Amino acid sequence: MENEDGYHDFDGGLRLLDVNFDGYRDIGLQAWRDGDSGSWYEYFWLFDPERSSFQYAFCLRGVGTDGESREVISAYTEGGVPYEDRYVWDEAGNLALSRRLEGVADTDGSVAYSLINGVCSVLGYDAACLEWHLPSEAEPEGWLHIASPYFLGDGFRGRTMEGTARWTDESREQLEVHLTENSPLNIGGTVDGPSRTFTVDLAAGKVLQTESHDYQGEESTPLTEEELVRAAGMLAGIMGAAEIWAEGQSTPAHT
Repeated sequence: MENEDGYHDFDGGLRLLDVNFDGYRDIGLQAWRDGDSGSWYEYFWLFDPERSSFQYAFCLRGVGTDGESREVISAYTEGGVPYEDRYVWDEAGNLALSRRLEGVADTDGSVAYSLINGVCSVLGYDAACLEWHLPSEAEPEGWLHIASPYFLGDGFRGRTMEGTARWTDESREQLEVHLTENSPLNIGGTVDGPSRTFTVDLAAGKVLQTESHDYQGEESTPLTEEELVRAAGMLAGIMGAAEIWAEGQSTPAHT
């Protein structure tokens, strides 16, 4: 579906991304979700400008690109450990695995970023997905998409979660976090289960508000105020760093 910024996100539909670095956007189709990591597998078709048509290329999970190294990235988590499989295009036009990074997003252990259509993917944390959505008219402060954020602490490890983090004030001192924990009672293909929403005053270091909802009688995992404050602080830092990095990038569009 098309989002507020005029780009295309996954919602059971298509994503546009130049995965072979030829200046033309290729088509990605959401396939299925890995139950352990929460990552989506994606089918991709490459645009052939000579034929004005699309040709099937590959199916990977958590697809991204590194324009500098001209690598296709497949990012995922297994057993709580984040991995990146990096592929290059060979002379025959096929993807070939060039390297696999374990536990970090780069060989020097630093956080890595990629910016695609107004969404900044943050790699290097023990999480299935961290995506900073740049400020827009609909979301003037931007927002963070979160999936299985194991790095937030013991209360988050080994649990499939999905949610968002948003600033609630222009001074960016208060952060609202919403997380839904996948329930074993859920038989659907998306994360669903007990949820928690909490707002933290980062300057004061205290929880201002928290609200929980059960799922068929199942309660969300208990978390202390200290854990909530710590989690909000870490997410706020990730959001700020991603925004600073994204502001220095340019993403020329090709049609």
